Amino acid sequence: PKTEDKQETELEWDGDDKETSDEEYHQLLDEFSSAEDEEAEQLRKFAKEVKRGRKAKKLGLHASEIKEKAVDELDDSDGETERWKSLENRFDKKAAVPIFSLGMAFRGNSQFNKALVKYGLKTSRHLVFVKDEANRVRATCSWKGCKWLIYGSKTSKRDNKLVTSNGIAKQYYNEIKDNPTWKVELIKKAMLRDMCADVSISKCKRAKSLVLKAALDSMQGEYSRVYDYQMELLRSNPGSTVVVCLDPEFEEKVFERMYVCFDACKKGFLSGCRMVIELDGCWFKGATNVATKTYDSWYWFLGLLQKDLNINNGGQGWVIISDQQKKHTDKELQKKWWCCAKSPCRELFNYHRTVLAQETPEGAQDMMKTSPEHWSRAFFKLGSNCDLVDNNMCESFNNSIMDARFYPVISMHETIRKKVMVRIQENRARSERWVGTICPNIFKKLKINIQRSSKVLDDFIAPCFTISEYMKTYDHVLLPVEGPGNWPISDMPRPKAPTYVKMLGRPKTERRMKVGEAPKGTKLSKVGTKIKYRLCGKFDHNARTCHKNA
Repeated sequence: PKTEDKQETELEWDGDDKETSDEEYHQLLDEFSSAEDEEAEQLRKFAKEVKRGRKAKKLGLHASEIKEKAVDELDDSDGETERWKSLENRFDKKAAVPIFSLGMAFRGNSQFNKALVKYGLKTSRHLVFVKDEANRVRATCSWKGCKWLIYGSKTSKRDNKLVTSNGIAKQYYNEIKDNPTWKVELIKKAMLRDMCADVSISKCKRAKSLVLKAALDSMQGEYSRVYDYQMELLRSNPGSTVVVCLDPEFEEKVFERMYVCFDACKKGFLSGCRMVIELDGCWFKGATNVATKTYDSWYWFLGLLQKDLNINNGGQGWVIISDQQKKHTDKELQKKWWCCAKSPCRELFNYHRTVLAQETPEGAQDMMKTSPEHWSRAFFKLGSNCDLVDNNMCESFNNSIMDARFYPVISMHETIRKKVMVRIQENRARSERWVGTICPNIFKKLKINIQRSSKVLDDFIAPCFTISEYMKTYDHVLLPVEGPGNWPISDMPRPKAPTYVKMLGRPKTERRMKVGEAPKGTKLSKVGTKIKYRLCGKFDHNARTCHKNA
């Protein structure tokens, strides 16, 4: 046969050149084929066991119980096992005349409707769909006296009544607590993925509210231990400044604000940092209320900061950058103004100001109401080693602590403290591997113009940009803090959490859009659209306030 000739050509033998007889040749082939058949049979049995285990897991049975029910181990003519037979009574769409039975399963209402139409045409019945919805279908025969009726509904195996809101809250307590903005639609998908349970949106909402309420109760406990936390910070990091203030407007002891300046950060800033301070506020995203950026809050904060940094002589030599720039609706005028702000010399400043005056003379005059010494790089004094005209570093830091802003006061401080502690250690370890005298980023900028100079480049670099000064900044260690169970107990009163006034509507977590700023999405907002009540045809009211429904 051809198969034997093919096998004969593929076989290669080692040894002497003696010819092999036909009997020995066929005997060798039989040995090889029998070994392959045994190996294939073992693989088939192993595959059956794996499939049987999966089927038993789905049905909640033992694998031995479905051995004869779910598997047909009879081989066909080709010696291959047949596919698994489903235990479900499924509809046969290939049947000439559809046959219905109690408990028959369909893929959906569309397949069920098509089967009924096909059945009515084949049996000459006039079927009427009494109810045709996504979850249920009911059809009857319109002939007089005929009691033929069929009803089908959606019966999902994923509807597990044992999955309650308390169970969901326990399952995803840490996830919801760490991310309070987790949408209920995503919780529903997580339940379907992890527990194979299709729960309702309302049940997910109740579970989320239970977790947030428990987190709020624990938050109240955190505010009552702020003085204990203050004592622990002062004990673990001597030399630090930790101030806790209560709200004087309430008779009860209510937490108002807290100031923390670690000794390692204080010494590192005074040792190697430039005399530059950037100011910006950030809002809590949690369940408590915080004070706005008022003169009183800024005066209190800057007064403590002045003492820690030893700022004397009215701040002589210090650079304070605040976030006071406002966006302009005209992008072209905005670009021209930034050209004035970032001009490196006064000649270029005057040129860009002239270009701006040609476009808007009033804008150029209004720009000079504030002295350019405060906002233009061309008028900055020498010695500060700072040419920043924006507050982007503060915005970057606020973005890095975005998750911490959802936490209560102690959890928030601990999250920020750990970030700062890791940052100090990483920067210290990185600077120890540097070679030379200048920091790498500064040296990269200097290499661009390295061919223009014939002198020693180190003489043109300010001391604050050297590696030695950089290492002084991160030379101090931020010491670890004990857990809440080991904190000292303070004799101060136990303050309560700040009051929270719930506003109407959904709480907003994103910033407000500027005037003229393009929206993020592609849909037009309906803010400001007048809604008309369809029954009376008048505006500014709905069904509850309409006089016709009174």
